[in-house]
Amino acid sequence: MTTILNAGFVYGSEDEDVIIVGFADQEYDTRRYVLLQRSKHVSAEEELLGHGEVHIAINDERCSAYGAVERIILSESQVTIELDKDAAGSLGVNEKIAICFFKEAVDLLRLEADLKSLCSYRTGLFKSLS
Repeated sequence: MTTILNAGFVYGSEDEDVIIVGFADQEYDTRRYVLLQRSKHVSAEEELLGHGEVHIAINDERCSAYGAVERIILSESQVTIELDKDAAGSLGVNEKIAICFFKEAVDLLRLEADLKSLCSYRTGLFKSLS
């Protein structure tokens, strides 16, 4: 099975410290969301703790993990996030999360660039089908 989120709002941001890509049911009064982020600069100690990996939060910061994301696939109207089986279980979601959006409402080139940047530290983590 797949966990599904219909995203009415897609967000991307990058500064010198962190890359963030987020998907939410709506921009305000958000009830459901998936937030992906990665620090650009981590210490050796943080690296050992997995903090150099993508951090995912699902609907609540208490439902979050580092290193759970195995692959992110972008198509014209969907992002599929594949999670490690054990991490998916501890997060209370399925191994696949399908985030659906209206392609007319999203800057697909910007989203692709944001996801590439988020995943740039590991070959094969991001794939674009668009």
